[in-house]
Amino acid sequence: MEKSLSLFCLILVLFFGFSSLSFAEKLEDIKQIQPRLSAQKELPQKNVLPSVTGQLVSAVSPDFEVRIVSIGTATATNRDPFSGRIEDASGPEEMIPIYVTIPFSIAVKNSGRGGARPIRVSIESDGGMPPAYRTFNYKVEGSRLPSMLYIDESLAPGAERTFNGTIYSQQFTLPLYRSDAERVTMRFRAVVDPEFSGHPSVSELNERNNTSAWSMPINLPPATISVAGSPIPKPDLTMRIDDIRYKETLPHGGDPLDVYDIYFTMFNNGTARYRGNGGPTLDQAAWSVEYFAESNRRFHPDGWALLAYGGCSAIEPGASSPLRVDSADLPVDTTKIRVTADPRNKDDELNEANNTAEKTIVKFRTPERVVEPLIER
Repeated sequence: MEKSLSLFCLILVLFFGFSSLSFAEKLEDIKQIQPRLSAQKELPQKNVLPSVTGQLVSAVSPDFEVRIVSIGTATATNRDPFSGRIEDASGPEEMIPIYVTIPFSIAVKNSGRGGARPIRVSIESDGGMPPAYRTFNYKVEGSRLPSMLYIDESLAPGAERTFNGTIYSQQFTLPLYRSDAERVTMRFRAVVDPEFSGHPSVSELNERNNTSAWSMPINLPPATISVAGSPIPKPDLTMRIDDIRYKETLPHGGDPLDVYDIYFTMFNNGTARYRGNGGPTLDQAAWSVEYFAESNRRFHPDGWALLAYGGCSAIEPGASSPLRVDSADLPVDTTKIRVTADPRNKDDELNEANNTAEKTIVKFRTPERVVEPLIER
């Protein structure tokens, strides 16, 4: 009996000894495998697009895009663009305020898969104005902010909405506008969902397509001053070439000349009488005539040369004055005639950019003679 009990105890010791050894070996295998499992857990998830802030963007997020639909004619006046009030222009010029305003239409589209609100659009500018004055506001009816479009409404996925408004500059003084802004070239673009303090941006599928293309360049106009709601009366001179009549070709050494009579008309489309000019120099002339010829490039890089200038009597608003240059001798390769009213800008007009008219001459030559040219009208 005692031998049997001793044998049984020996068997139990051997069994538990082998079990402990097997368990230790498996535990060691688990420890060796564990680092590999941990490394696999640290691998980044696939097929997930991170947002610019490092947070995940929902697949049903919106995606704003913006484009310019149209830009109107720029004006520069002493009318406050926000209140519509005509500012006082009775004092010295340094006290007269000037604002640039431009009609500006945009379209905002949601190309994403979810709706979004609000709709916010600001304007950026670039060009010849002083940097401190390049900030333009965007006024749209119904906007919650005066400086930009801010509509607290949702835009559904795939929807597009057009907004018609006005962009306007900061306030200039009249002398500053004339010296630093008048006639400079500017261009504009729209930015949807811009960064704006106190107003969080919309989380979008694509944060890099929120800016429109730049607009076509715009030349800022001369300032127009209004008094008691009405612009100050000014003349507005325009020109029209009525006829260019070929007369003959004259020998002139090795460079023959064509002779023309040139007929043109000066109009006053303004609201005040044109006083007329007629001084003996170009600086005092009421009009000038130029001609274009390739042979002119020897002395004039752009090919244009002065032919004549002269005076004109007074012209009442809505009236006109016929003018002419007789027997003008021109090189045979002359192809264009240009006439200009007030060539030295001595007269203050409603519009300083419409003083020129131009016409092309098309000539047909035979070996024996020059046929009277056809005039492109």
